[in-house]
Amino acid sequence: MMRAKHRRRGGKQKGRSSIEEESHQAVMRTIRYANVVVLVVDAQLPLTKYDRMIVAHVVKEGRCLVLAANKWDAVEDSTDYELLMQQLRQRLATLHEVAGIQCVGISAH
Repeated sequence: MMRAKHRRRGGKQKGRSSIEEESHQAVMRTIRYANVVVLVVDAQLPLTKYDRMIVAHVVKEGRCLVLAANKWDAVEDSTDYELLMQQLRQRLATLHEVAGIQCVGISAH
């Protein structure tokens, strides 16, 4: 009985379902074995707490990181493009571990 309790408590973080936990463990394992990690984020949304955690883990593991900003097809002209890039750089500035990282715009058509 004590072992089962210990396993349940230690195996899952508070607030995560078992599917989320399995997914999280798969992401961490994949980063550990990767040479380069491509983190795909929505270009029009702020970085999430989980995005920041992934970035920190990539840095801790000493892996190369490429940030891919998805939904770039929403950009209609060069002014919008510059504005989105500036906003994305500002969001990245809060991630001191990867200051100056290059960002690539992509569209998943």
